[in-house]
Amino acid sequence: MRIELYVGEGWNPFVAADDDEPLVVLDGADAVDLDASAANLAAAYAELTRATFPADEVAVLPADEEGGLCAVEFAEADYDRLAELTAIPLAEMEEPRIDGPMLVAETVHGLLFDALQTDGWAIART
Repeated sequence: MRIELYVGEGWNPFVAADDDEPLVVLDGADAVDLDASAANLAAAYAELTRATFPADEVAVLPADEEGGLCAVEFAEADYDRLAELTAIPLAEMEEPRIDGPMLVAETVHGLLFDALQTDGWAIART
């Protein structure tokens, strides 16, 4: 399985996209280096994802143009791993190639919240 995290160059959850709110709001933070803070958080997030999925490849890529946070790819040979990770028998999945990666992606999305709560990343100040 390959997990692609789009938290590389250009990713900054502390800056709002056009007509949107920031993914993470830093209330009351003065003189914050938003780019350095984003890099710190991305590193913690990637490490947490690697620790959660140690048997799988985790790639950190530049920000997704469509604002995606991650993508999960399974090869045909990964279907046993898919059932193991999701605890759902393949026979119960309507579309294993779609449903399985989506379930894993939801877990990876949740790991960003966990990374925000984890020691090991820090807001960088100017």
